[in-house]
Amino acid sequence: MAHWGLALMNGPDYNFSAKQGFYGLAAQPDGYPSLNVAATAAAKAVVLAAGGPAREEALARALVLRYEWPVTEGTPALQERYADEMERVALLFATDADVQAVCAEALMCLAPWELYESDLTPKPIGLRVKAALDRGLQASPTHIWLCHLKVHYSEMGYAHRTRTVGALSMRNIMRTVYAAGRSTPSTGTRPTPCAARVSRQAT
Repeated sequence: MAHWGLALMNGPDYNFSAKQGFYGLAAQPDGYPSLNVAATAAAKAVVLAAGGPAREEALARALVLRYEWPVTEGTPALQERYADEMERVALLFATDADVQAVCAEALMCLAPWELYESDLTPKPIGLRVKAALDRGLQASPTHIWLCHLKVHYSEMGYAHRTRTVGALSMRNIMRTVYAAGRSTPSTGTRPTPCAARVSRQAT
């Protein structure tokens, strides 16, 4: 799954997607991010996962749908095909928190910061995201990636909806990290905006 992980990290995410110019930057043949690296790693993951655990094979076969090289005008649309397949995989492994997190992020990347209507009710894509988050957090309420995605999901809607066990878990983990004297590369020991929101919303 190392190749799967390399492919995943070279793809778009909620904070850096098509609207933020991801695909223009990722059109480079190497470096980071690179869709050449992503497509090559994803293809290797499919080969190596064949005949292995069903979950790993399903994740690999889903992710390879997300990429092509070289990049074309149609490359961003592959994200929809990937997200649809991840929903299918997520239903097959409905109690697997890791799979639900991958699914939720794939869906969120389809509409970053546009998951809600103007009246703060979730759009259809928002409801799809919520379903994956709910399944994952039911299986693992303190799953850090799911908790992080739940904060992102809720921050454009009603803030009080992030006052969950997940938000508390994120706050406690962050406090432990800061207390140990560790820091993030971009902010030193100062809390990130996300960390600050979690701290407020968990109280």
